[in-house]
Amino acid sequence: MESIFVACLSMSLVLLTLRSVSGCSCMPGTLHGSFKKSDFVLVGRVIYKTPEYKDETQNYLNGNTDYDVEVLRVLKQDGIEIGTPVTRITTRSADSLCGVYLEVGQVYILNGFKGDSGLRISTCSMMSRGPVCPKMLGFVYDTLATLQSLA
Repeated sequence: MESIFVACLSMSLVLLTLRSVSGCSCMPGTLHGSFKKSDFVLVGRVIYKTPEYKDETQNYLNGNTDYDVEVLRVLKQDGIEIGTPVTRITTRSADSLCGVYLEVGQVYILNGFKGDSGLRISTCSMMSRGPVCPKMLGFVYDTLATLQSLA
């Protein structure tokens, strides 16, 4: 009887642990595949990041981070209205939920999808996760123009 109790208790603890685990996992795609799947692709400079409001348990209140981005060039928009010169892009606040961390002042290639509340990005859809060096912008524009011609 005691061994049945220990087995049930162990199984309950395992199930509770599994229920509370979350994480982002996705297979990285090719540049061309990511370009084709995206609703929008743009090059932009992050000019503002919404504060990360947390409650007393340090959980994000709405689970999202919004970035205001100065649009430098739009390469794909598939019927989406992209605000210029500035547009707002949303991502999840936690990287475990595929959220993207962007630095204010840096230039990025941003691509993603149109959601109910606007433009959304995630680590699973990003063509490039790091900032673009200013000296590389010409190369980036040429590469994206080639992808655009293949799409």
